[in-house]
Amino acid sequence: PPPEARAGELEASAAHKAETADGGVGSSPDADGTPAPRPGSGRSCSKPRRAGHEVNQPSHKDPPPHTHTAQRMTPKTNDRKLVKKTETGQKKKRWAQKTKRLTRAPAVDATDDAGHNEENHLQQDDNGSGDEMDTDAYVPHDLGASQQSRQKKKRAAGSAAGGKPKRAKEGRGTGQKKASCCGLCRQPGHTQPNCPDIEHKKPGMPAPTLTAEKAGVVMAFDVESDAATARKCIFEVGACLAQRNSRSWKAKDSEFWVILGGAVTGMARELCPGLVADCAKSKVTFKQMWTQLLAYVKKHSVKYLKAHNGLASDVRILYTHGLREGVDVVSDLADAGVVGIIDPAIIIPLYKVTELQHPPKNEGGNHTSYLKNGVLFKMATGREMDEDEDLTPHRALDDAKAEREWMMNLKPFDDLLFG
Repeated sequence: PPPEARAGELEASAAHKAETADGGVGSSPDADGTPAPRPGSGRSCSKPRRAGHEVNQPSHKDPPPHTHTAQRMTPKTNDRKLVKKTETGQKKKRWAQKTKRLTRAPAVDATDDAGHNEENHLQQDDNGSGDEMDTDAYVPHDLGASQQSRQKKKRAAGSAAGGKPKRAKEGRGTGQKKASCCGLCRQPGHTQPNCPDIEHKKPGMPAPTLTAEKAGVVMAFDVESDAATARKCIFEVGACLAQRNSRSWKAKDSEFWVILGGAVTGMARELCPGLVADCAKSKVTFKQMWTQLLAYVKKHSVKYLKAHNGLASDVRILYTHGLREGVDVVSDLADAGVVGIIDPAIIIPLYKVTELQHPPKNEGGNHTSYLKNGVLFKMATGREMDEDEDLTPHRALDDAKAEREWMMNLKPFDDLLFG
């Protein structure tokens, strides 16, 4: 503002101060009419005034006119935590910690450290026993870099010596991703839907298409075989019969049991007690066994075959072995009067018969898969197959008898077949 306006403002301020001093809190004015300074103000008016000025000029030490002398000590903010830290001094402590971390002392070299040097490095004790840590097991801090360096050196040495890099595979370089191939023939260049051998693909499990009828004869059967190799081979076939009338099941006395001659291979040598000796004595071929089985099916008017996991195991192995012998297993069974196969391994999970499934592993989980033949037999009879004097586990006829037993006595499975 112009000097005239500034002088008028100062004169008004002086007049206001004089009125306030006359009103009570201040002391009496001086002889020349100037009000005395207030107690505690710390100012003195001993200096002579210059002409043309009635009051002292404000300096940088004095507060500006019409302002509070008590300054605000806390920042204007709504952050209560920040205000509290500022008042208690925690903010300064935090900054001191950060500064200390940024200015840490450098690490001391082992050769210059009096308490830790090459002589006592990794020393377990101070008694001079020489019990030290295994330095070969010591892991350095730059493990990743050192490992990469060693791997590069090994690969370079192998290439120089004419060897093949360890990570290199057929049709690709070192460290490159393997080219995709067909999931059926394992050849690159095409996918499984476009594979020329698609007709040889293993079929998926068929969905149930028939409803079991009462009064139909059911043949529970089982085979002992070598299914681990591509050459599926049957060693033993066993079967027994049951029939469901309007009220309950009835087991038939007739049984079928044939042991094929030849050497026993695969896990059957260990799992099936006495099978190796029985097969060594037998002279029965697959075609002879199959002729006898078809005659048995026709004689007893079998309508359904029942095999636990039969489609994936028993029937499939029979079909594969029959193809090598020139026998069409499926067509022959259909001609003999068989209309369907009852496979509990498919229908139990499909219709969620939880009583015959594995319980959930955690709370809130779902029942899964299906229970094994021995477990279902114990559920129906209250005893293990080993505890039954008439049954030997992993022999074809005895396993078929166990399947028939729990099929006739477990109500959840009976309800599944006939409602």
